[in-house]
Amino acid sequence: MQTGHQTAPSFSANDLAAAMQKPFSVTAVTFTPAVTTFRWGSIEYLISENKVQFHVWSSGESFPLDMGDRLLRAFSAYEQTGLTVEFIPEVQSWYVELRNLLMQPSAEQIERLLSRI
Repeated sequence: MQTGHQTAPSFSANDLAAAMQKPFSVTAVTFTPAVTTFRWGSIEYLISENKVQFHVWSSGESFPLDMGDRLLRAFSAYEQTGLTVEFIPEVQSWYVELRNLLMQPSAEQIERLLSRI
């Protein structure tokens, strides 16, 4: 009878030592600072194949009280394909992600979107 619980795979010390011998690389992810300026802070973005990620930073002042609503309105055209807008309290910033895009947007298109905020 299957209970729904799964047993974690076990690894021996030899398995771990062998895994540590294999070369690996870490690719740096660099977000592009937006050209569009904001009184309350700044935005940086990363364009990938079918999504765009945004980090929204405060310049030390608090965000406008309706910041979440502003972001939702600015990116509302992407609600059907995939839109995430969330406040990250650990770093006092907002995160926005547009997913499942049919084509990769240009930097100019991104800046036009940002001007709606």
